[in-house]
Amino acid sequence: MPSLFANMGLILRTPTQFFSNFKPELVSRRTSIMGIGCLFLGIFFSSVAQLYFVHAAKDQESVKKLVTPEQLLILKNQSLLELFFSPLTAFFGIILFASALHFFIRGLIQKNQKMASYDTTLSIVSWCQVPMLFCVVPALGPMVSTVWVFVLLLKGLKEVYGLSTFAAFIFILTPALFLKMTWSSALQILALSL
Repeated sequence: MPSLFANMGLILRTPTQFFSNFKPELVSRRTSIMGIGCLFLGIFFSSVAQLYFVHAAKDQESVKKLVTPEQLLILKNQSLLELFFSPLTAFFGIILFASALHFFIRGLIQKNQKMASYDTTLSIVSWCQVPMLFCVVPALGPMVSTVWVFVLLLKGLKEVYGLSTFAAFIFILTPALFLKMTWSSALQILALSL
């Protein structure tokens, strides 16, 4: 069995090949920890970059015309909260997203398609977090990483569970938007109270 780092490289280079050869030994606690770690680092680097940009923006005259100091303070507080809660966000984010994704797959999967196991769904979600490491690149890193994760999830669900592109898209988008909106709203409420 290839090493963890070899599999991380393989999923980045050739995701279709990686998921078409997806084996039960790729489903492990180690995989979940790797996914949580990648997501944690992605959130951490994104938050640090946001803090840097907010700090740099407060002295720019062009920014002062568009954004009030109070709004910048709220952005700073929200970034600090994201940074502080990044380990919890990564852990619960992967678990909740995999659970919601698994719920949709099990509830709406057709009889002729492969049956889903939660461990396999969690493993797919974990492996797909590898691109989050590229959040270390300020500004573009988080955007590119998010799209890359989405594409990997699409490929993973199509290859492992035999879903259509449309079904995989809907299964991913629904829980992702719900979790992102609720978590962002909670952070904004907390940032406003600081």
